[in-house]
Amino acid sequence: TLFRSGVFGIAFSYFFHKLVRYSLMFWLPYLFTTELGYDTTTAGIVASALDVGGILGTISSGYVSDWYARGQRRATSVLFFVVGMVLSVLMVAVNKDRLAASHSFAVLVSFLVGFNSFAIDSLMSSTLQQDLAERQRVSANIGDISGVVGGVGTAGSILQGVLT
Repeated sequence: TLFRSGVFGIAFSYFFHKLVRYSLMFWLPYLFTTELGYDTTTAGIVASALDVGGILGTISSGYVSDWYARGQRRATSVLFFVVGMVLSVLMVAVNKDRLAASHSFAVLVSFLVGFNSFAIDSLMSSTLQQDLAERQRVSANIGDISGVVGGVGTAGSILQGVLT
């Protein structure tokens, strides 16, 4: 199943996505306390904005996918959220001083990163696989495809501890 056309690309994209997302989840509190000088309580609150953004991003991704792509071509929607994620991460890189000075700005950036990264996760772990299976006329194998993609993604989340 892994070497079926398209599955390999989705699976390894999901691997790296999970690696980055779990790295953010575990390293953001450290970044906020060590690099930006937040106390641990504030760092925890600001870092939790990642998850709050993730809840809304996951819900929104389905609506955006259906509206923007009219129920088709969900890969285009994934690209939309990837662009949003890159822009969110650039906000962190360019505005480090502002992140240190403004907890509100840090919450906003954490929220946006969470919104986009969880949206990507939601689409890659579900509708993108369904579209692939339908396009290749192997809908009966969606369980196999989902298991392979999910397993490879989980390996990324596990290996983030070793690699980061």
